[in-house]
Amino acid sequence: MIRTSTLLIGARETPHRISMVPIHLDSGLEHPDLKTDFKHPLPKWAFEQRPSLIWSALTLIRAWVVAGRPEGKKTLGKFESWATVIGGILQVAKVPGFLERLEEFRTRADTETAKVRDFIETWAAKFGCREVRVSDLMPLAAPLDLGDGNPLSQSTRLGKLLAERQGQQLRGWRVEKRRMVSGHQQWRLWQIVDASASGGDALTLPIESQPAPPLELSTTSPTSTTLEMGPS
Repeated sequence: MIRTSTLLIGARETPHRISMVPIHLDSGLEHPDLKTDFKHPLPKWAFEQRPSLIWSALTLIRAWVVAGRPEGKKTLGKFESWATVIGGILQVAKVPGFLERLEEFRTRADTETAKVRDFIETWAAKFGCREVRVSDLMPLAAPLDLGDGNPLSQSTRLGKLLAERQGQQLRGWRVEKRRMVSGHQQWRLWQIVDASASGGDALTLPIESQPAPPLELSTTSPTSTTLEMGPS
């Protein structure tokens, strides 16, 4: 699929589903959408030139096949095969830039996740790792798009948003679904503890649940044994 836009923004799936060789066009106008004097009005021009455009695309693909179908050097989760083929075709055609600015595009386009990150930070500052209900979080959710419904409708949408974001790492925190209390779902934030500096893997632990040092048996004499706290 080919999509064009001026300063494209969208939901969090948009940057993942739309990957491209970025082209920056500056019309020099405050409202480029009102421009009318185009050399090639789209999509009319594309329909008229359809045979030539298809021939050009097939020529690029044929050149890639003749070159031995080299694989593209960039990849994209859930679209690995697509990225390998399209990246290879563009590589043979010497077209640079494929997926090179994906993170920049994500940051600019994914306005939804940016708002959720701010919400998570506010949640962490107020409640830390304590278990909370959706109703506790509603006063903090003003920046989120929860629709124009009544408070119950907005609470429901916030609950769905938390469920969708469960397990996702945002600004060093992870949303986790907990137990049910009096018919109300409990949620909490877990902080990501980076253990990579000491050679281990990153851990996901609630701050107040950091493991205590293990117990070790230490024999001080043939007849007496004591318990000591020591490092693992």
